[in-house]
Amino acid sequence: MTKKKKLTYLFIIIILLAVGIGLWVKHTQTRERTLTIGIYTGSSWDVPSGKPYHMIDYTIKKFKKEHPHTIIKYESGIRREDYRNWLSEKIIEEQMPDLVIVPSHDFNLLASEGAFKNVGPMMSRDKISSNEFYHSALEAGQYKKKQLALPYEANPTLMVMNKTLLSKLKLRSPNENWTPEKFYQTCHKVSHSNSGKKYYGVTSNYNWQDAQLAYGNQLFSKDDNKLQLTSSKAHDGLFINRKFNK
Repeated sequence: MTKKKKLTYLFIIIILLAVGIGLWVKHTQTRERTLTIGIYTGSSWDVPSGKPYHMIDYTIKKFKKEHPHTIIKYESGIRREDYRNWLSEKIIEEQMPDLVIVPSHDFNLLASEGAFKNVGPMMSRDKISSNEFYHSALEAGQYKKKQLALPYEANPTLMVMNKTLLSKLKLRSPNENWTPEKFYQTCHKVSHSNSGKKYYGVTSNYNWQDAQLAYGNQLFSKDDNKLQLTSSKAHDGLFINRKFNK
């Protein structure tokens, strides 16, 4: 075989390989894929909602524009109180959906059993910054320093102060450096004022869990889901809560 023929055959082989790779890439890009979603109906906090699937449907519609060859399926009508059993059965049957809505009280248990995939690398790949989320909400989806879930919805707790009442009692309004102890002192002054009228320093909604969070104590450890009530922060939270209830 002459050198010219060898070069010709080599050129043909390269062309065939290039065509084959191109066809394979096109096939993988256009073939249909199925993405399954697990979601329950209703609100996580028992708040009535007229459109429980509105956000999911909107997201699916937007996703389909970018990924037209992806079929998205989700089972609707699963009640929140039945969702844990439904999801557990899917995991046992090895039919867990690709994406699931996980109630916060079930997250640590499922994470400890290895039910979730680390989404941290995917966030880096898609250039999704953690700054796009509230820090505490994002942290709730972490387990053993891995980001296993992203926040879908949140139910924040807000503390509102009565500045008019504080001004009337000649008490200074708090700033961003307000400590739990200063909070207690202000509440004590409000409830024991000499104004001749009974005021409450704080409503009964403020409980021992709020006091724990005020001192930065995480009730359950992220590593092994153990209750943490022996640290100095936990002691401080329990102590100040006892003072509030005297």
